[in-house]
Amino acid sequence: VNSEAVSKLNSDLAYIGTEEYSKSKELELQLATEENTCYFLYVSKDLPKELRKALLKSVNTNSLASILGENSKVANSIYPASLRLTDIEKPNSIISYNLEEALGLYNTALKNSKKNLPDITLKFFGDSVTEDVSKAIAAHWQKNLGKFINIEKVDSLSEIKSLYTFSENTVLLLPFHTLCGSWSTYLSEFGIRNQTPNNAQKMILSNYTMLPVYFSNSYIIANEYITNLDLT
Repeated sequence: VNSEAVSKLNSDLAYIGTEEYSKSKELELQLATEENTCYFLYVSKDLPKELRKALLKSVNTNSLASILGENSKVANSIYPASLRLTDIEKPNSIISYNLEEALGLYNTALKNSKKNLPDITLKFFGDSVTEDVSKAIAAHWQKNLGKFINIEKVDSLSEIKSLYTFSENTVLLLPFHTLCGSWSTYLSEFGIRNQTPNNAQKMILSNYTMLPVYFSNSYIIANEYITNLDLT
């Protein structure tokens, strides 16, 4: 990354990685960040409903704030800030953590399965923050439910998206991006269309397969003719 490379961009703006951002910052090139990704804890609908609910309700996402760093924050809805919902469109904040209820649900799942619950591996793809969050979630399940769960990093974003689409009995830390800035297009990734943001959030959460965990920023570099870059 250098000023000559930036001037050859075929667009006004381009997304860059963490390493390129650090180099660009040193060169005082024009940069910005945009909160455009939500990481979800996804629990496959093929797992028993009581187990799904127990896994989601036993994770205290607010306790993850200390490991997220300056480029991420705890999610209080399914919508990253880049979607720019109006106050009327914004849904209520999500409150999912309920350890007492989670324990009851987990014990019911154990009873129904005759104490033979499936082995679970939490799979993820991403940077060190994603790995730290995955480890923390697994630690929540170990402490709160007594359920040991392995974690595994997959090789690519396309692989984890494929697991979301095709695999059974899967638990993932899964990113959804909003690079187009349209909430209707964003919702289409969940298979939801023609719904208000509030109704869509209720629909996504009602099956107890998804829990928004944290929002993450992307790094953006601007061509030299762009001035006063501001994405807020």
